[in-house]
Amino acid sequence: MNKFSLLIVIIGFCFKSVAVESDKIKIELSNIKAGEHVSVEWRGYPVLVFKLNKTQLISIANNRTSDSVKSYKAQIAKFEEIYGQPITTILDEATSLSDRVSKEGIVVLFAVRNESGCMIIENKNAGTLEDPCSFRQFTYDGRPVSGQTEKSWSLLMPPYEIVNGNVFILDNDSFGS
Repeated sequence: MNKFSLLIVIIGFCFKSVAVESDKIKIELSNIKAGEHVSVEWRGYPVLVFKLNKTQLISIANNRTSDSVKSYKAQIAKFEEIYGQPITTILDEATSLSDRVSKEGIVVLFAVRNESGCMIIENKNAGTLEDPCSFRQFTYDGRPVSGQTEKSWSLLMPPYEIVNGNVFILDNDSFGS
C-alpha cells in the first residue's frame, strides 16, 4: 500500500457522523466545544468545521497574511486543473462570498491543500493548521501563517450557512438559493 492510499484510508476513519438532509450536511454547534472541530465529508472531500476559542481568534487577528487577487486567480486556475470546473466554481463562489470567521466564531474550511493534495490537520501544540506533506502552516481561518519563507495560498471554503445554532454545508443544488 503506497503512502497516498494509506492517507485516504486514515482520512476515512477521521470523519464523525453528522446529519445529512438531502443536499445539506447539518452540524449541531452545541456538539462542538470551543476550541474544537469536527471533520465531515462534502462531495467526497474532507471539510473541517471549527468553533474557535479566544486564543484561536487572537492568533487569527495577529496574522497579517493576505492573498492578492492575482495569487487567488492562480490558485483557482490550479484548483480547476485538479478538481474540475464544477467543484472549483462552487468553492470559488463560496470563498469569495464568505467571511473567513463568522460572528459566532465558526470557520468552515475545505481541508485539502491544492499545492500538495494532502488533507489539512490541526497541530494543537503549534496552535495552527498544517499540511503534513509540506509542513506549511495556516491560522484557524485558513490563511497561511505570517513569516513563512515559501508563499502559500489560503484554504478555500465550501458553501455553508449558520442557522439556529447549526452549520449547514450546502451542495451545489442548494447553494445560492
